[in-house]
Amino acid sequence: MIFTHRKILILLFTILIMSCQSKKIDNDAFNIIKIDIDNISKESINDWFDSIELIPLASTNNSFIKEVCKITKFNNNYYILDNWLHTVFIFNSIGDYINSTQHLKGAGPNEYVSLIDFDIDKSNGNLHILDPVSHKIRIYDRNLSPIVSSNINSKMLPLQYFKHIKDSLYIFYCPARETGEPAIKFYTTKGEKILKKEMPTVIKEAAYLPNTQYSPFYEFNDNLIFTQKYPNNEAFKIDTKKLLVKKYLRYDFNEHTFNLESLKELKSKNLDDYTNYIESNNKDKCFVFTKNENNLHQFISVYYKHCMYIIKYNKETKENKVIINDYSQNGSLGRAIFLDDDYYYCAANPEYIEILTNNELLTKEAQTVLSQRKEDNNPIIIKYKLKKQI
Repeated sequence: MIFTHRKILILLFTILIMSCQSKKIDNDAFNIIKIDIDNISKESINDWFDSIELIPLASTNNSFIKEVCKITKFNNNYYILDNWLHTVFIFNSIGDYINSTQHLKGAGPNEYVSLIDFDIDKSNGNLHILDPVSHKIRIYDRNLSPIVSSNINSKMLPLQYFKHIKDSLYIFYCPARETGEPAIKFYTTKGEKILKKEMPTVIKEAAYLPNTQYSPFYEFNDNLIFTQKYPNNEAFKIDTKKLLVKKYLRYDFNEHTFNLESLKELKSKNLDDYTNYIESNNKDKCFVFTKNENNLHQFISVYYKHCMYIIKYNKETKENKVIINDYSQNGSLGRAIFLDDDYYYCAANPEYIEILTNNELLTKEAQTVLSQRKEDNNPIIIKYKLKKQI
């Protein structure tokens, strides 16, 4: 299967895919990670991983997934958000279907009208659902039995993404209104109060860039990181105890760094105009699509010269390594949907699995899954086992 450069870009853009006063972000100290994109050490998935496991998600009448938007792993179960179906599906460690929230959709007192984001309370396994149409956060237990629903103050609107911090405390990412800017808001359901509002670095015109990751939040250990959903070089660390947002890192590609300020040259509100501008005027620039990390490494996906570069940055040695993909041959590496210290996780439809794997690394069980897959089945979770640091 061969993609044209235009099709690759479109595919990558769509896979996906203590006061109420505004306060300046604390930018005192943050990491600048310099990457010499043209001279970075090139490697393959054989260099990064010991093996590849495949978790086929069961395809039943109750578990059919239209699109994987977000995956969270908790107690060896996979919680998968399908934003098209407004449903969270739950599968066990081998992909067997356990449950879903489909039966909770409706207008009843314990049901939700819409579902655009969810979070898991790691202390008890409760599922927190963001229902923006009803202006509510709804909480269900592990068996999806209702616990409580809390109203969301109308000053929080519009709503998009959130993380549960502790008890009644949440953090929201609220997109721009016509008269405002995107904001990170700390919110408590007790008294329905906005405790604090922070404005991360933002270029209004960047709102017209395609989204390249579903959620603006990712976690590792006890760290909560925020990064804009469009291609950008920055990330922020959220101090959930002091309710602070601090600039955490910035990627610097020297002369290949894309300057978001240049978007101000355009006076358009058409997504295609920004895509065309990037393709025609910034062919030598690097666009950071997604960011993720574990204790030892940071992984970022970077679109550069019509290919997707998956860059691995070693936090200890400060070394960068790269796998370059054009998604036209086996051994390509998908963008990480999440990480832990042992595995790099992706999800893909069955027809793309061969491109994103290598027969030499597939476990025997994974080879069986590959041979038995059907293109109309549910997506498959790909677990790349990371090589241990020597």
